[in-house]
Amino acid sequence: MTQLKPYPEYKNTGLEWIPQIPKGWRTTKLKYALQSLNHKRIPLSGEVRSRMKKSYDYYGASGIIDKVDDYIFDEELILIGEDGANLYSRSSPLAFLASGKYWVNNHAHILKPRQGNNVYFVNLLESIDYTIYISGSAQPKLTQDALSNITIIEPPIDEQYLIAQYIEKKIIEIDLLISDKERLINLLEEKRQALITEKVTKGLDPNVKMKDSGIEWVGKIPEHWAIIKIKYLFNVKNGGTPKSNTSSYWDDKGMIWITPEDLSSDGYYISNSKRKISSEGLENSSATLISKNSIVLSTRAPIGNIKFVIKEYTTNQGCKSLEKSTDNINELYYFYLLKNNKTMLQSMGRGTTFLELSNRDLSNLKIPVLPLKEMNKIVEVISTINQRVDSLIESQKSAMKLLKEYRESLIYEAVTGKIDLRDYEADAGYNAYEQVAETDAVYKE
Repeated sequence: MTQLKPYPEYKNTGLEWIPQIPKGWRTTKLKYALQSLNHKRIPLSGEVRSRMKKSYDYYGASGIIDKVDDYIFDEELILIGEDGANLYSRSSPLAFLASGKYWVNNHAHILKPRQGNNVYFVNLLESIDYTIYISGSAQPKLTQDALSNITIIEPPIDEQYLIAQYIEKKIIEIDLLISDKERLINLLEEKRQALITEKVTKGLDPNVKMKDSGIEWVGKIPEHWAIIKIKYLFNVKNGGTPKSNTSSYWDDKGMIWITPEDLSSDGYYISNSKRKISSEGLENSSATLISKNSIVLSTRAPIGNIKFVIKEYTTNQGCKSLEKSTDNINELYYFYLLKNNKTMLQSMGRGTTFLELSNRDLSNLKIPVLPLKEMNKIVEVISTINQRVDSLIESQKSAMKLLKEYRESLIYEAVTGKIDLRDYEADAGYNAYEQVAETDAVYKE
């Protein structure tokens, strides 16, 4: 492979975002390089879509949002989000390709190069900062007029194709590395769960004599352990919600008020909540004050998300808390035991309108009980396991972040002419999409 270098000559553009481009490239208004097909898009309501057979992709501002029974387009086109928070956050691609047979609603601009390469232009458009072109505050919007009049750069067509091929190949190479790290993270999480499950149900002594616990999800336990119902070790506490229209019941600096939404994030511990209530709100609702170092779990919508709360708190009625009633247990041991058995908790849900884990069923759930000294040692070992796994996962996440930054930098340099690809050794017959399919097949195996 020839070493890639800058172009030998550049010229000034007068543009802030790309002051110089290679000699031989040009600047132009987006509307002169890309044709808008917005007049062909048709929005469909959720009610209408619900009655449709799910056959073709239905695109919105950030990609595919549904399936419908017909299509408008049967060619590869460039879509770019017209409105929504993603215009600022860029949490997902703003410009992306749609191919095959599909439908597009009125929240995505539809663009087709008048001449040139889709892959080049979609990566160029994704590299642009649209902040100064966005209007509206409550609902950010990139209007068709604003988009059409953005000044972009346009290389010669033959260079567009070289740039596109280079980008496709490099993205695949980088994404394969990222996928490897994602798989390693998943394996580490699986290994962590297996180790914790083993410690909390089998103990630390591999030679200890075992017995059947009589509980399917627990299996065999050390012979000196016993089985007991949760209600003999913990007080099971419900939550409540103060009246939402009484402002004095709510206080941004008040008491932590945990809802199932607060329990949906990663991690073991929680010390904050999205909303907080005042002492007046607590007194005028069925919410109860719960001591720190208690276990909180969502018991509906969904069932089984669990956190260990390190501050005094309360919850709404979608959660229940386990507040220990004896000093002879280590509550962290039971937190790990239950957290690793989410499926079991979900299976206990009952109800016709929606599934819910009742106070009675949770109170009567049978769990192991063992000497406090042994519990403490198990918690200590699990803590060490968590520290090691967290460190390994963090290093992989850091590497993934660097790879993603490198991918963005590489694409920007290619589409803006920072590197000269005219002597790029393109592989004859190379097809990036076929390579993706082959790679996916290997991973699935």
